[in-house]
Amino acid sequence: MIAALLPVKPLSEAKRRLAAVLPAEARRAFCWAMLDDVASVLRACCGFEAVLTVTRDAEVAEWAGQQGFEVVPERGSDLNTAIAEGVHVWRARGGRGVLYVPADVPLVTSGELELLLSHQPEERGVVLAPDAEGRGTNALLLVPPDVIPPCFEGASARAHEAAGRAAGAPVEICWLPGLSRDMDEPQDLAHLLRGRRDTRAARVLMECGAAGRLGWAS
Repeated sequence: MIAALLPVKPLSEAKRRLAAVLPAEARRAFCWAMLDDVASVLRACCGFEAVLTVTRDAEVAEWAGQQGFEVVPERGSDLNTAIAEGVHVWRARGGRGVLYVPADVPLVTSGELELLLSHQPEERGVVLAPDAEGRGTNALLLVPPDVIPPCFEGASARAHEAAGRAAGAPVEICWLPGLSRDMDEPQDLAHLLRGRRDTRAARVLMECGAAGRLGWAS
């Protein structure tokens, strides 16, 4: 049994680095749109026993319930703690593994997630998908769920690889173009508009005028 872990911070705290091109209301709409894009992919993906949304945002928790996802109340305030809380819940149920998926990858496809799941180890191991720069970790498959602790600070791809090897677990790296693009900086938004304008997130950028500010015609 593999569960998807979808940690979501309070939307009022999200994507502040995009303030130069997205005012507060537009950032909030953009975050909701990315959540909807990622949720659609998770629902379409074969291979998940459950989707656990770890959050302390009441609106996000309500949204997750409407998606048919399970809500795990977040008690900490950082990504490592949120993932550890989801891991604890799934491990306690005898779950075989977890796949962490971030909430800000609107270009991800169900095919990419299914490809990751097809690489799951038989007994124990780590499969990670790096970000576009090869430094961060944009997906992390852990079998069993607690085979290594989450290490999401700085160059987390290297940290997760080192943790896996230290634990004696095989480590596999999968480069996936859609999953590699998290929306953190203004230049990432240009990649989204160049990649797939049919996403909800791209439509928000077009509707709020951000596409024009980034040099893209609406």
